[in-house]
Amino acid sequence: RGFSEDVLNHFDVGETFKGPFAYRAVVPIYDHTGRMALGFSGRSLNNAQPKWMHSAGFARSRVLYNQFAAFREARRCGSIILVEGPCDVWKLWEAGYHNAVAILGVSLSDAQQVLLESSGANKVIIFLDDDQAGQLASGKIVAQLSRSFRVQVAQAGQGKDPDDLTIDEVKQILGRLK
Repeated sequence: RGFSEDVLNHFDVGETFKGPFAYRAVVPIYDHTGRMALGFSGRSLNNAQPKWMHSAGFARSRVLYNQFAAFREARRCGSIILVEGPCDVWKLWEAGYHNAVAILGVSLSDAQQVLLESSGANKVIIFLDDDQAGQLASGKIVAQLSRSFRVQVAQAGQGKDPDDLTIDEVKQILGRLK
């Protein structure tokens, strides 16, 4: 999908051709320390459905992908960027934004909201896919978070996902938000 080898190595992304994640890019989802894998997500390499699948028993509603690194950066810069999936986090990482977390879908759970409130950020930038589900979810998440954070919404436009954008486009979109 065009991600640099450095970014894929940084996030420990691999691929497998056997077992339940056959023909998928396998993504470990680490705990808040960044050391223990809580589960795995796999993205289809050949457009098989579902596009993403998760390891059995993995409670994705209780974690934020890239939490450890993003929270460290959020404490430094005061903001956190909320995206849908790991590929979006990788694109933002390549663009120099290390404060992005993925909610692993389009809904923010109560447990994920509690995690965000412990991030050290005072601002949340919602940067979901520019499709109907992402737009609807953005509105709901704004309502959920507006009591605890200053909230802004970034939009890729033209029906794009953040990971569809070029590095320059990501910088332009996020650079407009102050």
